[in-house]
Amino acid sequence: MDTVRQRRRVVVLGLGNTMRRDDGLGVRALERLVAQYELPQEVDVVVGGVRGLALLPRLAGATHALIVDAVRAGREPGAIVRLEGDDVPVPRTGALSAHDVGPVELLFFARLQGSLPSHVVVWGMEPATVEPGSALSSEVAGRLDELVRALAEELRRWGVEVRERDRPRR
Repeated sequence: MDTVRQRRRVVVLGLGNTMRRDDGLGVRALERLVAQYELPQEVDVVVGGVRGLALLPRLAGATHALIVDAVRAGREPGAIVRLEGDDVPVPRTGALSAHDVGPVELLFFARLQGSLPSHVVVWGMEPATVEPGSALSSEVAGRLDELVRALAEELRRWGVEVRERDRPRR
């Protein structure tokens, strides 16, 4: 294994509240990712849910972070969204509350601590509803497999060996 690979540490965070329909997208996508793909040990898969700042230690020492969450980008419900670099909204001011922490706030506090990974990509979908309930909307559920394939491809672009699991025959 080359030295670049030895130093790479990848964390994949699935965020969101599974009791608020599409807000739970990140958790649902991560569950499907690990069910459908084999990931190597260098990938730290974290079902973060709504744990907020408790996730900061999981980012410490990571070189790459793939964050999956519902993303409000003003697009049609179910639209797949990818944000990277300057497109990832990381506030530069300290006027944030430690309550109700989402990916933007998590990345802000990671930057403050000096633990922001050098490669951060956020994948998600525009939610149709965040009303109480556990089922994803039809718009989001209908594109979940497409999002999961995109997550696997993102990891492959980073040099992570991602393999599809064998699916049982019916």
